[in-house]
Amino acid sequence: CEGDSILLGGNYQIVAGEYIDSLISSSGCDSIITTTLTVGTGFEINNTVSICEGDSILLAGDYQMIGGVFQDSLQSILGCDSIISTTLTVNPNAETNIPVSICEGENYFAAGASQTTTGIYFDTLTTTLGCDSIVITDLTVLPNTANAIAVEICEGDEYFAGGAMQSITGIFQDTLVSINGCDSILTTALTVLDVFEINNTALILSLIHI
Repeated sequence: CEGDSILLGGNYQIVAGEYIDSLISSSGCDSIITTTLTVGTGFEINNTVSICEGDSILLAGDYQMIGGVFQDSLQSILGCDSIISTTLTVNPNAETNIPVSICEGENYFAAGASQTTTGIYFDTLTTTLGCDSIVITDLTVLPNTANAIAVEICEGDEYFAGGAMQSITGIFQDTLVSINGCDSILTTALTVLDVFEINNTALILSLIHI
């Protein structure tokens, strides 16, 4: 193999060619040995590999999880060293936190379903590099509010409730917006009081007569 040497032609040879050695046979005559030397070359291969954070790959005889350059020595078909140099890149996973608020009665899609209760939900997506993208949704369900008031007016007066001016006894509801942006239901119990009319004519005539 390239880088090795062999004793031929009276010297250590590292270059391919024909080399002749003259020995003496058992009968005392010359024994000529002609050796054709081939120098096999190894190969050097450069690879680039990417994995995601938390994954591993077998390089340099071990499972690697950190980026770097790793070398493996194999054998070519001629039995010579074949060096594979691998540049390993570890791509990070992504993590995104999203705070979300919804009102009672609404829903929000998280963790693969429509959610209606307060909680933390996880979704696993894929980044442009092919690694995990974890979306953490911190969902808060805000309550709607309800208030009730009792109002009395006199007959002939009006009071705004239920989206209009009211002049009769009844229960009226208005939907407003609370400070958290959710529904605030205002229930008004409206009572219309009767107005009494007193005829004082008899009393006046009695006073005049006296």
